Amino acid sequence: MNIVCDERITNKQIAALILIMLITLIIGSYYVHAHLYRTEFGHDEANYIEMARRWADSGTYSYGSDEPNAFVPPGLPIFLTLCYKIFGFEAKGLAAIRVVQLFFTVITNFLVYIYGYQLTGKRSVGIIAAALISINLNIYMYACGFLTENIYFLSLMIFAVVFTAAQRQEKLWPHFVSGVLFCICVMIRSAIVVVILFIYLPMFSRTKANMVHVFKCAALFFLGFVIVGIPWWIRNIVVLDELILFCKQNHVIFHGMASGIESQGFDRPDSVREYLSLFLTILKNDPKSTLYWYSFEKFEILFMEYSYDMFSVIAAVAKNIVVFLGLPVCVMALFSKRSLPIVINFFAYMLVVFIGVPSSRYGLQFLFFLSVAAAWVLDTASRKLFNK
Repeated sequence: MNIVCDERITNKQIAALILIMLITLIIGSYYVHAHLYRTEFGHDEANYIEMARRWADSGTYSYGSDEPNAFVPPGLPIFLTLCYKIFGFEAKGLAAIRVVQLFFTVITNFLVYIYGYQLTGKRSVGIIAAALISINLNIYMYACGFLTENIYFLSLMIFAVVFTAAQRQEKLWPHFVSGVLFCICVMIRSAIVVVILFIYLPMFSRTKANMVHVFKCAALFFLGFVIVGIPWWIRNIVVLDELILFCKQNHVIFHGMASGIESQGFDRPDSVREYLSLFLTILKNDPKSTLYWYSFEKFEILFMEYSYDMFSVIAAVAKNIVVFLGLPVCVMALFSKRSLPIVINFFAYMLVVFIGVPSSRYGLQFLFFLSVAAAWVLDTASRKLFNK
């Protein structure tokens, strides 16, 4: 897909982009300052911090246990363990990590601008997309915590920008780098691995594509992916005596099968076959509630929960713009021969997230891409309105 890009960025666009990055930094600083020396943590945060301490001090990789396990993938634990060795986990050390994560947020938002420009060829689209993200308050809350969100958002946007650039040039090495970056994303949040099934469809779908070149690109991508994953796979075989590709968190699927499923007396399945059998049982017992749960109710949890804090009204409006303008654009793109190979990755990933337990945490990752779609609508409308 060849995109005709604006030749130069204007002074007004530079000023707007700088302003947006400053807004991101200022709002992020407000939240980080409010939580700078916080030493009280939620359940998952506490487990991750204790895990990093244990791994650094004793060499045991385990989450929520003293015994080695692979309950979580290694991406965030590696980051937190490095932070522990550099800064420590005393109050000042935690403050330093939050400041680092604040700058990760700023960089992530700048990458949203780059990605929007890459996809549409319009710098204005990238600027609008970054502006919409800059006033999404939930993004900043996760810069203050020690969960996967902050580092995952950064890794995801780096991958998106690098991979998009790789598909538009003849060089092969960017595809190897893309594979490395994608595996890093998977090792932070494993659900995105489903995208690997469709990720080269855009290149294969081009009628004039050189198939040999595309296969070389895909092969290098998978090589980069495997090289990053091998140490984790070997560790699991040696330490746990089994091949675990990413992690063992099937409880996420179980708790996502029905609202309050544990109170309904169901036991957690041990195999894919048992999961399918349980799903069919739940669907047969209450089809209306099950279908509502897997559609509207999960959508509401993922995308419609808001933080009630400073600027909350503005943030809610911006989030509604992103979701209710961006999502229809992505749906319409499913019926476009040109766009289908791209958006199918988006919806495949979203489907996996909908299967698991819903949380507003897991909806945030999609807003970066929906913001670009929403920004394209706003930019197109403004150009037609003002005849530009």
